[in-house]
Amino acid sequence: MLKRAWTPAQFGAICQPRSYQQILDAEADTTLRHMLTYRAWPHYFHISNLRDYGNGKTLQFDWLHAVMTRYESLLRLPVVNAPYYEIGERTRRRIEARGAHVDAVFDSMTNPVTLSANRPVLIEATGLSKGQSYGGQSQQVLSLSKTPLTRSVDAGLAY
Repeated sequence: MLKRAWTPAQFGAICQPRSYQQILDAEADTTLRHMLTYRAWPHYFHISNLRDYGNGKTLQFDWLHAVMTRYESLLRLPVVNAPYYEIGERTRRRIEARGAHVDAVFDSMTNPVTLSANRPVLIEATGLSKGQSYGGQSQQVLSLSKTPLTRSVDAGLAY
């Protein structure tokens, strides 16, 4: 199969002059998509983006305002900006969990879910009773192994 060379017009690239507002909108849309994936997408800035370009305005705060305006139009959940070491730990756990065979069985008659894994692994679970509340749902880290672990599903989420 003949491979085509990459061109700037691929992958949604905009190959024409854009206004500041068009660039800001495009960057804010990309960042919002990153936020909605619940993955750790880093966004970096040059210190010069904090320079006041008039009336207390900066490029970085223009961008933050555009991102948060879009986010708040869709969600009412607070944005959590985790420290880098926590992001690293969560990423490590997710990679380890992806390599394990995690199994969950929900009993809709009595409301528990039974979880197990083919090897010891930590997973993030949402919607189980107890744990830390975020957006009205419980979130917690569970330690799984071959020995089944049973937890109640949050009654507010049961159908």
